[in-house]
Amino acid sequence: MEQLLCAGCKAPAARDERGMAWVLPLLDNAPDTVWEGVRTAIPPLCGACADRVPRLCPRLREGHVELRVREAEQIGVRGTLHPSPGEQGPPDPDVLVMYDSPDLPFVVARQVVRELRLTTVVAFTAART
Repeated sequence: MEQLLCAGCKAPAARDERGMAWVLPLLDNAPDTVWEGVRTAIPPLCGACADRVPRLCPRLREGHVELRVREAEQIGVRGTLHPSPGEQGPPDPDVLVMYDSPDLPFVVARQVVRELRLTTVVAFTAART
């Protein structure tokens, strides 16, 4: 995700004049979602994987959107947030912590999160029944 390599094969992500190729699951099975500004920990795809992965991934078979994205800024990490010194309570196992957050030193990161901007919807694929 940090180097924008393909989620399927680690090759460089597919690019054209509209941007990088991204294939994401539909949000709440709603194809009319506004995709500008969507935050994701899913990396982009190369051309071959963009064709193949939606057929192989069970989550994408439930419905997905194909996007082209011109800007994909790293905004934070998803991981386990531990209490800061002096705070009580258990760790929170699944939190998005922004890079400018004072909580950043207390998170054990699992995934980089990017915010997708200047998006173009290429296609929607509804769930297969």
